[in-house]
Amino acid sequence: MNVAFLTTTFENTTNGPAKFARLINKHPGFNNKKVVIFTEDISQNYQDVVKVKIPSLLNFSGVGFLYRLFAYFFKVIRYPGVEVVVSNNTMYGFLFHLFSRKKVVGFINDDQHIVPAFQLKYSALRSYIFSKLEKFALKRNDITVVNSKHLHQTLSSAYEVPSDKIFTLYKGIEIEKNKKLCLDKHEEDEMFRVLFVKTNYKIGGLYYLLKALEGLNGVHLDIVTSPRVKKSRLVKLARNCESVKFYHNLPQSSVFDLMDKAHCLCIPSEKEALGVANMEGMYHGCAILSTNVGGIPEVLDYGNAGILVPFGDENILREKLLYLMNNREIRMQYVLKGFEAVQRFSIQNSIKSFYQMLDLVK
Repeated sequence: MNVAFLTTTFENTTNGPAKFARLINKHPGFNNKKVVIFTEDISQNYQDVVKVKIPSLLNFSGVGFLYRLFAYFFKVIRYPGVEVVVSNNTMYGFLFHLFSRKKVVGFINDDQHIVPAFQLKYSALRSYIFSKLEKFALKRNDITVVNSKHLHQTLSSAYEVPSDKIFTLYKGIEIEKNKKLCLDKHEEDEMFRVLFVKTNYKIGGLYYLLKALEGLNGVHLDIVTSPRVKKSRLVKLARNCESVKFYHNLPQSSVFDLMDKAHCLCIPSEKEALGVANMEGMYHGCAILSTNVGGIPEVLDYGNAGILVPFGDENILREKLLYLMNNREIRMQYVLKGFEAVQRFSIQNSIKSFYQMLDLVK
């Protein structure tokens, strides 16, 4: 079986879908299935990767979205032997439903398009239109893949799709066998180190984290976010925090270095389909403080492997930060439980689930 895997991002691995595409490219064949990646985001040649050419002027426009639909469609149609199309964004399977007989699998990575239609905002109107397209694709997909039980239940209910047409595939991280945590790595630190990692800092709840840290002594905060964010804006938000450092566009290895140094990874998100950054923090020995939204509780074993708080309450967030800061023994318990819990989110399990999902495509 030849499988075409469509993804608009491949080299720019700042988000979960792109990381998963790279992962699949490292394991392109299993049980007589060969996966070929189709993407616009490559600057060099890779094995089993086909470049889809998109004019740079169309990168950030509605016309660009329509152009992409057709560009990916025609590239796959002309590629010999493709039987199944897997789209990292289910929208890109739209034309295959209309004009081909190929089997279609679509990934839905979040619930951002499921919004109340009465919100009179451009973003809400855009999400409403996209939700209709998403529902069309989901109802016609042979299988729709989601990354958490929360998203599985949300989509099945919102779009009135049978639960058995949706497949839950947890994204994984690189986990070394026999890795041991160094629990004494922070003993020399004079400050309690908190780390925030989120491309969209607003959805990630950075405002509430900064409010929670206002006036606290002995706390250093590292912020990793999108290079598109104006640093001056963040500096203004963080003006009442004792010690803050900003990072933009860091390679993954540098983010992991910051996790190795941090006592606590705190991403108090407004919404999150799963939360791969929390997994990575658990693996690198951080105590996790996050919110009880979306798929985050599934990663944190419903509060056993990290602390969960309601979104938007900086007072509770501050209380839990102080709790972790002043109770090393409790913090180490969360570190150990987090490290144990994250073992099930391995790359090997993700790959196995992906190919098990393809076995269901008839």
